[in-house]
Amino acid sequence: MFDDHFEVILANDEETRLAHFRLRHRIFCELKQFERVSKDRMERDFFDQTSSHFIVKSKASHAIVAGFRLISSNPQIPSALITELDDGILNKCRHGKIVELSRLCIDRELAIQTLIGVGLKRETIRPEKPIIAGMLRAASAHSDQAEVEGIVGIVPLTLLRVYRSLGIELKQCGQECRHRGKRVPYVGRPQQVLQALKENRRYFHSRVEAEYKSAVENEDALLPAAV
Repeated sequence: MFDDHFEVILANDEETRLAHFRLRHRIFCELKQFERVSKDRMERDFFDQTSSHFIVKSKASHAIVAGFRLISSNPQIPSALITELDDGILNKCRHGKIVELSRLCIDRELAIQTLIGVGLKRETIRPEKPIIAGMLRAASAHSDQAEVEGIVGIVPLTLLRVYRSLGIELKQCGQECRHRGKRVPYVGRPQQVLQALKENRRYFHSRVEAEYKSAVENEDALLPAAV
C-alpha cells in the first residue's frame, strides 16, 4: 500500500527542509500543542543542525503527509537529556554508532484525502501503520548505509505495539520516563528492522482495495499523530 501511493524523500535542500519544519509546526504546535506556536509557522530546535530530515509525499498529489528526522550522536542524543540510558548505548553514542528517531509525525487527514483521491473509500482507510512502516524502512536503510549500529527512540506504548506487530525486535535501553505521556527508551538494529519489514509486504504493496482493508480491519484504534 505504501509504495503504491507514497514515497519517502531525504530533505537535503532548503525547500524540502522548510517543508518538513512546516509540517512539524502543523502537527506538534497547532494540532498537538506540544510546542509553542511560532510566527513563521515552522517548528525547529537545536538538534536539527545534526539531523537528517525526511518527508513523506503523496505520489498523486505531491502533498507532504508525514515526516521524521534522524539525529546523529555527537556525542549525545536528546533521549539522554530526558531519561537515563544504558551505559552501552551512551558509549556507542560517543563513537557515533547510534542515531535517534525523532519528530515522527503524520498528517492523518491529509493522508486520508490523498487516498480518497486515488479511489479508496474513507471507511477503509487507516493510513498510519503503512506510513510508519515506510518511514521505518527509510530510516533503517539510511542508518544501515551509514554503518549505524542502533536506532534509539523514547517510544509511547501505542507506537511500541505497532513496531512489534511489524515484527521489529526492540531492546529496552534505559529507564521508563514521562515525556508527553509514559514512554520507554528502546533501540533497534537497522538490518533487523529491514528484514522484518521485508516480511510484511502487505503494508507496502496492496494491489486491490480489499487487500488493504483486510490488512487493517483488525488493528488498534487510531495511532498517535505525533511522537
